[in-house]
Amino acid sequence: MSLKIRKTTVLYFVLFVMADHCLWLLSGNVQSKVNELCWIIIFALFLFKFINTNFSQLFNKQKYQFGRIILFTVIMGIYSTLQSYYLHGQSLIQGILPQRFMIGGFFLYFILMKYINEKKYGMKNIEKIFLTIGYCELILYISQYFLINKIQFLQINYTMRLGEIRMNLGAIGVPYVIFYSLNQLFGEKKSWKSIVSIAMGLFYVVVIAKTRIALLAYIISIIGGFMMWKKGGKKKIVIFFLLLTLIVVLTQTELFSYLTDGLKGIDLSTQTRQLGRAYYLKKILSHPILGCGYINTNNVAASRYAGIYSISTGIIAWVDLGVYGLTFFFGIVGLVWFLVLYGKLAMRSYKIGCTGKQTYWMYMLYIIVVSPNSTGFLWYISSTIAFVIWMCLIEKEYRDIIMKGKIKI
Repeated sequence: MSLKIRKTTVLYFVLFVMADHCLWLLSGNVQSKVNELCWIIIFALFLFKFINTNFSQLFNKQKYQFGRIILFTVIMGIYSTLQSYYLHGQSLIQGILPQRFMIGGFFLYFILMKYINEKKYGMKNIEKIFLTIGYCELILYISQYFLINKIQFLQINYTMRLGEIRMNLGAIGVPYVIFYSLNQLFGEKKSWKSIVSIAMGLFYVVVIAKTRIALLAYIISIIGGFMMWKKGGKKKIVIFFLLLTLIVVLTQTELFSYLTDGLKGIDLSTQTRQLGRAYYLKKILSHPILGCGYINTNNVAASRYAGIYSISTGIIAWVDLGVYGLTFFFGIVGLVWFLVLYGKLAMRSYKIGCTGKQTYWMYMLYIIVVSPNSTGFLWYISSTIAFVIWMCLIEKEYRDIIMKGKIKI
């Protein structure tokens, strides 16, 4: 898959790398400054591209199918800030400041969709950039894993899990690489590159990141993608046994055993999440509609209300509590926003999958499975931008298959 080098291509590639922790090649302090620069650049680009136009076009459903959902994040930011001020005495600045990454990241949607809508090659270029980021992540992170005892060129602090090194680097492009490669394997463009990409991606998930909910999500997504694959003939039988072998191998890993322990609730990490969910549900019932406000950890009263250190098994962290954390911050209004967004994405990705392209459908299944534990696009600009890229690709693909008459609305 070739990538034409243009100024816009370079700009987006650099922006995505900046958001992706600069691939962990820079020190922590520099990465933090780059993250700040990232959302500032996005807002600057947004103003530059739309300042001379009528902003009402942002509500145009033909050009921006998710536009109103994205713009609603501003309303969520405002009322969650006011809730924090009212409930905890948290200053308005403390309430809105942590949300700059989420809102800034989501506003990239309008910039990318404008580019995709106006450029014939726009969608393909964005997809190629996203895949390139994923390939860079795999090469760098796998190399660092094998060289960790000899040389450390990535600026990371690794931990231990299951008696081995764990490097959970939040690789934003790896899931798309895996599902894109699986789709290639299901289709006519299968190649050794697809098989190698899948192997490298799963190696990162199982051996390097050791994220059990992600392992479950990949297994379910692979099964879901295969079940939707309508064609294939004899090749489908071969792929079936290959995937069956892969899933059997994955279920024999220590990470899968760790996953089953989590489902049984017998490890501290799972117990911490269970206690956190119960704590949040209790607070949500006190303020169901608008939630408990956006918590800034620099505010003592707000942090105490969030119960961060209220249990003995660990820390209650909203970033690890998925939709529970979202509802705690934004209430039922935020939960409805989430369900509408996911519902719209699920419907489009499913219809695209029915035409023979399962990439988006598998990705959708993946984020649904991890959502009870992770809605990273609300907390990290890297995850927000990855989510927005995927959303833009779905929107363009869906529009194209409608225009070609492959599906009925």
